[in-house]
Order: sequence, then C-alpha cells, then structure tokens
Amino acid sequence: MILIKKIKRLKKNFKHHNDKPRIFTIIRKEDESGVSGRGRVLDGVVFTDGKTVVNWRSDKPSIAVYGSFEEFKKIHIDSHPKNKTEIVWL
Repeated sequence: MILIKKIKRLKKNFKHHNDKPRIFTIIRKEDESGVSGRGRVLDGVVFTDGKTVVNWRSDKPSIAVYGSFEEFKKIHIDSHPKNKTEIVWL
C-alpha cells in the first residue's frame, strides 16, 4: 500500500514538471548542407504530449510539426554531426 502511494505521488510530481510547453532554440556552428545557415537557425516548442513544432529562421522560413522531440532531433541534429548543433532550452 505504501508503495502504491509513493508511485502515485511520483506520477503527480512528474505531471507537475511537464504541465507547460518547453521552448528551445537551435544554434549551429556549421552548415553542412548550406541550407539553414549558421547561428540561431530555428525556434521550437515541445508540447506536453511530446509533439514538437519548429520555426526555421532561414531566408525561406517554414514551420514543421514532429511527433516528438526525439524524432526532430534524429532528423535535424543527430544526422548532421558536422554542424556542431547546440540545443538551448529557454
């Protein structure tokens, strides 16, 4: 019974920390593809359900929606290690 109460309390605290969208920006030191540029290249939001929306800050700005932050990261950060990308949580 005590364990169940602890688990419920942990779940409640977990929800408390994830009850607001998280805002981030991406800074690239290099631009391997020559498309997005260097510096602050996009702003994004991770919603409480995990969906991630990004707004590219390039000459041809666009908005994209991903099912999760990990999906976005896999496509635009992990697959381009030469870009030396930094994620800054605001």
